[in-house]
Amino acid sequence: MSGLDLVVEPGERILLTGGSGSGKSTLLYAVGGLLGSDAVELRGELTVDGRSPRDARGRLGLLAQDPDSQLVMTRAGDDVAFGLENAGVPPGEIWARVDAALHRVGFGYGRDRHTHELSGGEKQRLVLAGALVREPGLLLLDEPTSQLDPDGADLVRGAVGEAVADRSVTLVLVDHDAAQWLPLVDRVVEVLPDGGLIEHPRHWRPADRSAGLSDSRSPGPGPGLGSGRLVASFVPAEPPRSGGRCPGTRTRAVGGGASRGEARCGAPRDAPPHGNAPGTMSA
Repeated sequence: MSGLDLVVEPGERILLTGGSGSGKSTLLYAVGGLLGSDAVELRGELTVDGRSPRDARGRLGLLAQDPDSQLVMTRAGDDVAFGLENAGVPPGEIWARVDAALHRVGFGYGRDRHTHELSGGEKQRLVLAGALVREPGLLLLDEPTSQLDPDGADLVRGAVGEAVADRSVTLVLVDHDAAQWLPLVDRVVEVLPDGGLIEHPRHWRPADRSAGLSDSRSPGPGPGLGSGRLVASFVPAEPPRSGGRCPGTRTRAVGGGASRGEARCGAPRDAPPHGNAPGTMSA
């Protein structure tokens, strides 16, 4: 992958789309700090809230394609609580947060439901609750409905929409089929197979026959035009003081000839009026 230059600001909701093998999931997992140094060579700058992705993983939430690969306990409540227990959250706080997270994703069975009794859509909502219970600043979704039937996919999309409705978390979503997510996201960014990104206009709609991608690509940064910069920012856990700046949000791209970039603080309540919204991820 090359020619990447993307900024996503706090509270923004971004869809990364592209054909199979274009690298959109690789990009997402790089932001999540899940690619080892032996798995990828990085040139340029990749930061999450001014830090390396590995250093920022404590405030990242991830939802992958296969929910079974992310379930670790047999009871629903225990599975959601698992991350809090590992993080050393006091026991007295855990179950109230678990119940709130289950309610937030519309999981109606309570804590005691066995995970093997759940449908694919119910499992994926449970995994989403496990991500949200840790109060992430950045939520990463990798084709979360690709292995679900239409009813299960509708349940998961509804749960994601409810979870990010107040813009208390930044969302970066990967899916090759853009159409179903368009009502939820602020921007659509297409990862090109030969390098670079295209940011589609705000009211763009995919062609029916193109599996979520447009046939006539709108003007945008072509291969090699990007500055080698990927910057992601969290929604701040606490708002900065008046006149302050989110810690670590000022970044300098280090790819060839790159210019200085800055991510703004804030969690806007309304969708941004144009593509470059307050919200938060840069690549």
